[in-house]
Amino acid sequence: MSLLRRNRRADQRRSGIAQNLAKHQRSAARAEGNPLALYLSSLAKLRAAVPGETLVLPSHNLPFFGLHSRIETLAAHHRARCEDVIAACEVPKTALEIVRVLFRRALDRHQMGFALGEALAHLNYLMHQAALDRELGADGVHRFIRASA
Repeated sequence: MSLLRRNRRADQRRSGIAQNLAKHQRSAARAEGNPLALYLSSLAKLRAAVPGETLVLPSHNLPFFGLHSRIETLAAHHRARCEDVIAACEVPKTALEIVRVLFRRALDRHQMGFALGEALAHLNYLMHQAALDRELGADGVHRFIRASA
């Protein structure tokens, strides 16, 4: 669904495509950036503001009904990805290693940029949730590990 507000278009809901968080990569690359939290919050606000039986006219793919169901599918998708990341971080992992957890297929250079932004968004979200800690290695690379209980 494209929302139009004061000459700004926001591509919020797509019927078969999950929004890529890498467009917020600058925010995701900083520890304080939390684009996944912003995205999940926007889903909740949209669900509260728009009736579930509304006809959705996405900018990609065909129109559909069932906005609330689609929002829940997207939120569940990110919850499952977060669980995968936490499980992988039983031992320290770099953001690049987490890309391989989230995307199990071969990625070209273009896709890798989006995937890295997506991984960083999930890692930062989990740090803000106190589920992960971040350590700086002797090699200057940050690694993420499951937070101690």
